[in-house]
Amino acid sequence: MPRHTAASIPLLALLCAISVTPRASAKTTYVKVTPAQDLAAVIKNARANTAFLLAPGTYRLKPQEPHLQAVLLENKSNISIIGRNREKTRIELSPGVKFGFYMGSNLSNITIQGLTITGTPPLKENTHAIGNYSGSTKIKGLRFTNLKIENVAVGISIAAGENGSYSDVSVDRNIIGPTIGTDAGWGYGIHIENATNVRVSGNFIRECTRHSIYLARAAKGSNVRIENNLILDHDPASKQPRWYCAALVCSRSSDVIISGNLIVDPRTVAISVEPDEFKAWPTKNISLFSNRVLGARRVGLWLTTDGSCEVLANKVTLYAAPP
Repeated sequence: MPRHTAASIPLLALLCAISVTPRASAKTTYVKVTPAQDLAAVIKNARANTAFLLAPGTYRLKPQEPHLQAVLLENKSNISIIGRNREKTRIELSPGVKFGFYMGSNLSNITIQGLTITGTPPLKENTHAIGNYSGSTKIKGLRFTNLKIENVAVGISIAAGENGSYSDVSVDRNIIGPTIGTDAGWGYGIHIENATNVRVSGNFIRECTRHSIYLARAAKGSNVRIENNLILDHDPASKQPRWYCAALVCSRSSDVIISGNLIVDPRTVAISVEPDEFKAWPTKNISLFSNRVLGARRVGLWLTTDGSCEVLANKVTLYAAPP
């Protein structure tokens, strides 16, 4: 089977550098930031209703307390961090950074857009471009858009504890990958856990080594939608020894729609729906509509849920000579 290239896939038209209007109001204050400034300090002191406009250049960031993060966001509302040019506005994380942008508690209406966020291999930490520990809570109304993320262990993590609150999140129009690592907690493009009202759409995720999109856990009524994403060359060098570590995973979750995604040349399972083997959370009301898998070397759709799962109009094309 011929190898598919990015140029041959129409969905990549979504991945142009798109100017997205940030959340703003008549009272929004616009602050210009340059690479010569201390970005972490500028954002730490931010007041509500502020949009930071990052000038092109390279922002080299080192780990800081308390989470080995480069930039800490907590107790903030109506904050936007905006690069003018995604390709020319670069956030470079040193090898010791654990989180590029740490999403702490008490956040509302936060936007990060128009940046490149890159790690520095070899990583000394499990570097997340955007993420947090599960203790973060009361987070609502976040958007991560028009970002380019590469050379990190995890691209974007949207996660809370079982009793936490993390809701109303959009992850769209990003380019994510390659990621680093094959063990649990490493090698993820997008990670979602215990969040509600989440939409992951129109992203280009390439060369991830554990999971390209991993929905780890979502309770009944979660309303998670994973739509119209392009996943290319999952586990490109076949370094992942666990063939069942799917490119797109829905596990321990209910009330999820997975639709219109295109997965090209996955070396592992392409899409899996898996039950909760530990806490017996239900896995039901899962819908898989109009997804396509091209060049599946293992299994296209691997469904082991113990609940209801609607599967309609999906198409799987096998690799010419699968193992």
